[in-house]
Order: sequence, then C-alpha cells, then structure tokens
Amino acid sequence: MKATGGKTRAMSDYRGLIGSLCILSGVLATGMGSFHFLLGQEGRLLQGIRFYWEWMGVLAFILLCGGCMWWRLVRLTGKAFWPEGSRRSIVAFLAPMVAGGIVSYELVSGYDEFELCALCWVMCYGAALVSVRQIAPVSLPLPSGWKFLFIGALVTFFWRSYGAAFAPQLGVGELEAGAAIMILCFGILHLVQGAVLLLTQGK
Repeated sequence: MKATGGKTRAMSDYRGLIGSLCILSGVLATGMGSFHFLLGQEGRLLQGIRFYWEWMGVLAFILLCGGCMWWRLVRLTGKAFWPEGSRRSIVAFLAPMVAGGIVSYELVSGYDEFELCALCWVMCYGAALVSVRQIAPVSLPLPSGWKFLFIGALVTFFWRSYGAAFAPQLGVGELEAGAAIMILCFGILHLVQGAVLLLTQGK
C-alpha cells in the first residue's frame, strides 16, 4: 500500500511538472506567434533567420525553466536527478529535434520559408515525442506526439496542394501562415494538454 501511494504521488508530481511546462510553452508560443502574425499584418519585413533565432530563444527559455522546475522537484522530493532510463529518453528526444533544427535553418536562412520551417518543427517535435514514448514509462504524462504528426501531415498536405498559393488561400502572407501554424500546434495544443494535466493532477 505504501509503495502504491508513493508511486501515485510520483505520478502526481510528474503531472504537475509537465502540465506547468506545457502551459508555459503554450503561453510563450502563442505570444511569439501572435507577435510574428501582427508583424506580417502590418506589412513589416522579417528575415527568416530572425524568425528562426527568435523561436530558438523561446525554446531555450522553456528548456531553462524546465530544468529549474525539475531541480526544484528533485530538491523537494528527494528524487534522483537522472532517473533510470532518462539518458536514453533525452537522446531519443534530441535526435529528431537536432535534425529539425538543421533542416529548418537551411529553409529560413536562404529561402525565408516560414511555413515549411514551422511544419518541419511540428513534425520533428511530434517524432521526438513518439520516440520518447517508446522508452518512457506508459504512466508518464507526455504530450501526444501523434497529434503533432497528424496536424503537421494535414497542413503539409494542403501546402503541397496549393504550393506558393497556400498563404493566399488563408488570406494572409507567408509569415502570418507560419505564425498561425506555430500558434495552433505549439500554443493551443500545449495549453490544452497542460490544462488537462493540471486539472487531473492527484486523481
């Protein structure tokens, strides 16, 4: 009974941590996406490389906050800083993310492909989550990578159908279309996932 209670508490701690991180990610992604969307609506030019590094800055801040939150959880609960299997999970997560970072850099540095850059991030992030899920415990409340892969594949299908006319079909420019993809996938999906995890924490 005591072991079961400890396991339940551990899962509750993980839900709280991941839920809070999802909310933070959703808020920052929605904020940055909205900023880029408004820039496009105002007709301001934004270089693809700036788009890339501003989003990398958001990612770095989220990772820093996640590390601080994990460190605080370790200090409060006495958990191991590197739980069993965590190194394999990190490698499984980083491999698709690094690949996505390299490919997307080429997309925006030479071609200003905002839409393709956003789609690349969505698909690689989804693949990273799916990879981690194969290693991490089933009870660990990770965001579903299949949601990102499905939405990314669906948007890619429409993008391939319309090609350069994808953004005009939405009534916006390429920057706004890329920003909208980021808001939908990294903003709204994370906010919903985080809210669900926090509302069900301890249950």
